[in-house]
Amino acid sequence: MNMRARDPKINVLRYMELFSACSEKELARVAAVLTAVTIPAGHVLTQEDRREREQCFLIVEGEVAVTRGGVQLATIGAGGLVGEAATLTGERRSATVIALTPLRTFIFDPRTFQPVLDTMPAVRASVLRCLAGRLRSVDAEIAAAR
Repeated sequence: MNMRARDPKINVLRYMELFSACSEKELARVAAVLTAVTIPAGHVLTQEDRREREQCFLIVEGEVAVTRGGVQLATIGAGGLVGEAATLTGERRSATVIALTPLRTFIFDPRTFQPVLDTMPAVRASVLRCLAGRLRSVDAEIAAAR
């Protein structure tokens, strides 16, 4: 039996930009540490300034709103990653993330997220690109507000 038939998460990961440089073996390793969860619309995934269980959410289907101070900063959909900064640092959440629609997500927890990044340079590079893009967006918003 091949890996594709064993874990349907691999088929989903294969088409996500975050994992585009991963081999089949790497995809299988990532899939093995993910937990699939369905979340209803309106559910708060993370709460700004709170210390929570530092989970990181990979959105498979649906959309979330990312807010800070009650102001919506972004809408993130399928293939997006949220909660990774707090998962990496163990610090308070920097934003509130709310499900705008019903979601299908894969969840990394801190015990599994860091080892994936440590052993898979392609995934680490993708996560860093994601974080850098968010930082650029925030910088642009600050500059526009001046």
